[in-house]
Amino acid sequence: MRVSPPDHFMHWWADVVVDDQGTPYVVWSEIPHGVIYFSHYDGSDWTSPVVVNDTTEVKSSDWSSARLVRDRQGVLHLSYTGQAAGADYADVFYAFYDGAHWSPSVKVSTDSTTDNYYGAISARSSSDVWIAWCTDISDRIYISHYDGSRWSSETRLDDSTTNGNDSPEVVQDSIGLPWVAWEDDAASTGQEVISCNRMSSTVSVNEGQLTRRTPLASITASSSAFSLRKVALTYRIPASGEVRLEVYDMAGRTVRVLVNGDEGSGEHHIEWNGNDQLGRGSPSGAYFCRLKFGSTIKTCKVVLLNT
Repeated sequence: MRVSPPDHFMHWWADVVVDDQGTPYVVWSEIPHGVIYFSHYDGSDWTSPVVVNDTTEVKSSDWSSARLVRDRQGVLHLSYTGQAAGADYADVFYAFYDGAHWSPSVKVSTDSTTDNYYGAISARSSSDVWIAWCTDISDRIYISHYDGSRWSSETRLDDSTTNGNDSPEVVQDSIGLPWVAWEDDAASTGQEVISCNRMSSTVSVNEGQLTRRTPLASITASSSAFSLRKVALTYRIPASGEVRLEVYDMAGRTVRVLVNGDEGSGEHHIEWNGNDQLGRGSPSGAYFCRLKFGSTIKTCKVVLLNT
């Protein structure tokens, strides 16, 4: 079953994840236009591909290596290799999908003297994302952490004095610390070996490691104790300000606006009764709840059941 559009361009570097309802999501790269595409299967066919990146700002490179993961709340996170407009070299970029829209691409790597590529990604939540990648000229392995508001300074993981580090993979352990494995020609013999290293969160960013920051905002959801057609939502904001809380369906359409106005700081509770903006009952299935507070966007996935 074909996913990419019926054109004559090259489509490659695909990756796929599946949610708890069995819905597959696919990302891939297209050249020569430098597009990152996204599609999912709606039960009968693949949706029309959506362009993830603004190609006027950043285009995917020939070694795009698009990588897609899904966190515990159902949010999709993407890393890919791209080249910003006017840049001489490729970098590793990040974007996330809130159930309705892809965020703007953000550059993660910072070395502007070489290509940065093969960005592997792991995410436990929207405020706990790790990306590891390698560089072209010196073949170093680097990693960076996203805490929901910013990317940390990159940290080098390999201890090689020669070239030959490539193709990193990253996973997180039970407490969220990342393990990174990669190909390593430590002795420049031409015979690859496998190296592995783990980050520690016990020292500060300035020392080359990472500290955790409290997220700027958060949202959680649970089924009502009285009805599976009702979803109890709890969100927290660190200061008073304008809040928008919306429910989207899996196609990215707005189903209901639950909050749209100023709220005080602290924890807030609201219930979605399963109805849309016109008061009509919504069908059973998965939905996304999207919280926007200032420049911070948080998303959680909920399931509505008609009983």
